[in-house]
Amino acid sequence: MKTGSWPYRNRWGTVKASAAIVLSLLAWLTLPAIASASPLTPFAYVTDAGEESVSVINTSSNAVATTVPVGITPEDVAITPDGAFAYVANSLAGTVSVVSTATDTVVATVPVGAFAEGVAITPDGAFAYVTTQLGASVSVINTSSNTVVATVPVGLCPGGVATTPNGAFAYVANSCSDNVSVIDTSTNAVVTTVPVGEGPWGVAITPNGTFAYVANQTSNNVSVIDTSTNEVVTTVPVGEEPGNVALTPDGAFAYVTNAGGESVSVINTSSNAVAATIPVGSEPRDVAIKPDGTLVYVANQESDSVSVISTSTNDVLTTVPVGDQPIGVAVSPPIEGPPPPTEEGGGGGGGGGNPPGNGGQVTLPNTVLGSHPRARLKTRAKRIKVKFKFSSSTPGATFKCKLDKGAFKPCQSPKSYKVKPGKHVFTVEAVDAAGADATPASYRFKVVRRR
Repeated sequence: MKTGSWPYRNRWGTVKASAAIVLSLLAWLTLPAIASASPLTPFAYVTDAGEESVSVINTSSNAVATTVPVGITPEDVAITPDGAFAYVANSLAGTVSVVSTATDTVVATVPVGAFAEGVAITPDGAFAYVTTQLGASVSVINTSSNTVVATVPVGLCPGGVATTPNGAFAYVANSCSDNVSVIDTSTNAVVTTVPVGEGPWGVAITPNGTFAYVANQTSNNVSVIDTSTNEVVTTVPVGEEPGNVALTPDGAFAYVTNAGGESVSVINTSSNAVAATIPVGSEPRDVAIKPDGTLVYVANQESDSVSVISTSTNDVLTTVPVGDQPIGVAVSPPIEGPPPPTEEGGGGGGGGGNPPGNGGQVTLPNTVLGSHPRARLKTRAKRIKVKFKFSSSTPGATFKCKLDKGAFKPCQSPKSYKVKPGKHVFTVEAVDAAGADATPASYRFKVVRRR
C-alpha cells in the first residue's frame, strides 16, 4: 500500500546506496550441486513509478538483481503467499501487471480501472483486491484466471487495502472519506464503515487478526481498529504525513512511513506508543518487512532509493538505489534458486562475499555506511560541508573513498567534503589482506541552492 495516488498525491526521497556484486554464471553452471542446494532467498519488489518498472532486490545481498517493465505509473505491489507472482497496480494505466517471480516477466495484464492504487492478496492466494480511485471501488481479481470477478463500491479515493489473516475481510482506507470500508470477502459487499483520522491511506492488520493499523496522512497519526468491534480503540501520533504501515511477523511492532518527516515511526503494539523514530530517505512512502522479521524495506520516492532497516537496532543498515520515484514495496516469501548476477547498484552495506570461482576459500571485507547527510540539502553558500561515517565487520580493515567520478583514495571515518550544489555520489570500500569489498557502499544526495 502507499500514500495517495498519482493525481492526488503530495509525494515523495534521495538516499541511494549502490553496490556492485560480481557473480559468475560460469561458476553456477560448473557447480550444479552447490546451485541446487542454495538457500531460499526472499526478494523485495519495488515499484518505480517514474520508469514504468519494478526493481527486484535480492535481500541476501541487498542489490538490485533485475528490473521488470510493467504498466504506466506502477504504485503498489503485493506478492502471492506462495511467492510465485507479484501483482502490480499501474495507476495511470488502470491495469494490474502480473509478474512471474520465477522469470521476472509479466505473464498477464488485468484491466481494473483508472488510478489503480492498493493491492492485497487473500491468504489462500485465490483473489487480489485492488483499489481504484476514479471509480471509488475495489476490483476483485481471480488469480487463477486473472480476470475481475467482482467490483465493490467503497468510499472516496480508496488507497491502501489489507486482508485479515483468515481471509474473511478486506479493510480499505478511503483517503477522501476519512474512513475505512470493511468488505466481507465471501459476499464482496461492504459490511461496515469505520471513521478514522484525516486522509487515511495505508492499512495493515496484526498477524493474529485482532487489530488494524491505519495511517492517516493529514492528521499525522495512526488509528488502531479493534477488528472484533470495528471501532477505533486508540490513536497514535506519529511523524508528518504518515502513509503506510507494516507489522513485524510477531505483531510486536508497527513500522510507519512519514513522507513529510523523512522518517519511520516504530510503534510498540503492546503500549501503542512510538518506541523509535528512524531517519530514512526523502519522502518515504511504502514499507515492507522481510518474512523472518529481521529487515525492514522502505521506498523513498524522491531519493530513488530503498532504506534497509535492522529491526534489532532500528538503524538503517544500507540504502539501495532503484528506479525513478519508488513508491510501493513488497517482500516475497523465500524463493528457491541461486541469486542472479547483478549489475552495479544495490546494497550500501556491502556483501563481503566470496569472489566467483574461489570455492569459498576467501571472504572479502564488508563495508557498512553509518551516518550521512540528509538526502536533500539546501544552502545559500557556494559550497556546503558534508560528513560520512563508515565501518567494516572485518577487524583491521582500511578504507578507500571517492566522491562522484573521482578516483578511490585512502580515507578514514569520518570523511568530510565541501561540495557544490548539484547531485553527488559518495562511495566507500573496505580493504583487507583478502582484497577490496566487492560491494562498496554508496550514498546519493542532492544539494540545492537556497534563494
